[in-house]
Amino acid sequence: MKTTSTIIFKALFAAGALLLLSGCDFFRVLAGRPTGDELGELSAKREAALERLEAERLAQQDDSVRRAGLAEAWVSDSVCVREAMESGRAVFKRISDLKVRPSEVPDCRFCLMMGYFNNRANAERLFARISSDGHSPMLVPFESGATGVALFPSSSAAEILGKIDEVRGKDYFPPDFWIVWNTQKYN
Repeated sequence: MKTTSTIIFKALFAAGALLLLSGCDFFRVLAGRPTGDELGELSAKREAALERLEAERLAQQDDSVRRAGLAEAWVSDSVCVREAMESGRAVFKRISDLKVRPSEVPDCRFCLMMGYFNNRANAERLFARISSDGHSPMLVPFESGATGVALFPSSSAAEILGKIDEVRGKDYFPPDFWIVWNTQKYN
């Protein structure tokens, strides 16, 4: 009897030791529950999903702030353009309203058009005169084959109106200048 009880005791002790060494996963598997490793994977997936949701929320917030800034710039520029045109200070032309559009639109909201030439050599001469005066003009090709000479790429109407005074009165400043308004830059 002593041998049988010793064998049973040793078997129970070994089973208990195995249970202690294998942890709760043994009981979890018996109960049909996830193991510790599976719980770790689920936790990692949940963390990744939460991080992804937070990144999406921050991106939406940044986009909302950007759109609000664009809307504010649109209102400010529109008021400035209207006042400048009503006072006769400058003529603004939206790219979308031009009969002949630039084939390469300058990467700015506004730029001062100093000239529009069917002969590219004339555009290059004006470009050289403006450059020699310390400014950085741009040659703007148009769909018609003509070439424009532009100055002062600007992000706001008030900014470009302020810059016009830098060249007003120069011998190359035309009386029929106009300002290109790229309204697509508010999208």
